[in-house]
Amino acid sequence: MSVLPVPATAAGHLDWVALAASLPSPPADGPRLPVPDGWVQIPLAGAEQTLFLAEGARYEGIMPQVSLRHVRSTALGDLLTGDVAARWLPLGIEPWTAGAWRGVHVSWSLSRYASTVIRRQWMLDDRQGGLWEVVAETNAYLSHHLSAVLDGMVAGILPAPAAESGLTADLAWSVAAAEEARGRLPAPAADGLVQASAHRGEDRDRIVSGFGADEPAWIIEAGRDHAATVRPRLIGRVWTHGAEALVESSAAGPETAGPETVGLGRYTRDDAADMMLRLVGHRPEGPADVPARLLPAEEFSARLHDPTIPLPTEVPSNAEISQAMDPQDIYRWWTADWSWWSVRRNQDGLRVLTVEGFGHYLWDGAGGVPGADGSMVRVRPVDGLTLFGALTALVGPAGASSDAS
Repeated sequence: MSVLPVPATAAGHLDWVALAASLPSPPADGPRLPVPDGWVQIPLAGAEQTLFLAEGARYEGIMPQVSLRHVRSTALGDLLTGDVAARWLPLGIEPWTAGAWRGVHVSWSLSRYASTVIRRQWMLDDRQGGLWEVVAETNAYLSHHLSAVLDGMVAGILPAPAAESGLTADLAWSVAAAEEARGRLPAPAADGLVQASAHRGEDRDRIVSGFGADEPAWIIEAGRDHAATVRPRLIGRVWTHGAEALVESSAAGPETAGPETVGLGRYTRDDAADMMLRLVGHRPEGPADVPARLLPAEEFSARLHDPTIPLPTEVPSNAEISQAMDPQDIYRWWTADWSWWSVRRNQDGLRVLTVEGFGHYLWDGAGGVPGADGSMVRVRPVDGLTLFGALTALVGPAGASSDAS
């Protein structure tokens, strides 16, 4: 057996381009991902194709990578079990179609290797009784920048299967498959989430004061429309200092005099978004069926706490914000179960509304549109990956950005 020398760059890093060039090209038997500029193909056992970001060794955490494998089963649930489903936090599940490909896209997050990893998983129907699975793993702080590239890779898989059902039937198949996958997801485990024992009184204060945070804590609160009180529940606090985050899991209810610290843990700042979503119990909802809306602030605020508040008789239709739709859809959205949570510090933060059966939404003051004096609220859909990016922009590594801002 011959041993290949490991090529290195001038900086001493593994030269992935030279390594890929020194390896024999695997046979292209069946569908393959396109190889974008800056990516290299390294053959690995267990996958038909594996790509790495050539400059990935420059970044902390894992090497950004994408793998493609053929699964001789159409049971989507079989790909959503085991270690991944037990430990990873599901961010979103959605139907996915591109050309002749149809399937389901699932996104996950997990804090590991001293940073948070974003895992994106596509399960694509080969229309012959099997599935093609694409799995991409990247560092969370790179996920936003690589998202479009990864989407393009999956959409560009060739050759595509022969399609006879048509776009409408394919979309219906993907929607049904996404619903099946969503129903198979177990509740995420709490391992790694605020593992320390409960701290109260002086002990808790000593730990918090000793952390050395330069800024006040981010306050995390939650509520729902069927709650016995309009007062939000305190879910936790997050302090940041340098590259670290101190996460406090709290419990406060209508019968308690004040917040009780359930756990207190110290993590890397990169882990903060993952931890916060676990604290609020984030779960994937279906793709938002109701697009961005403008709603009267007074009625919206009342509806957050009382499901009997009637739908406003006049809902403005601004071309840049709202889309025309069946009034019955708006009525069903308004009367579904609502829950919400918020992250705030001074004037910064975000607020997330979950409408059961309709998806997750951000809401804020509708600046720049009619009613910008505070009389209107803008409610707009948000997917799990974008929500993760928004939290990272608030409390994660410096320089993080998000489409939700």
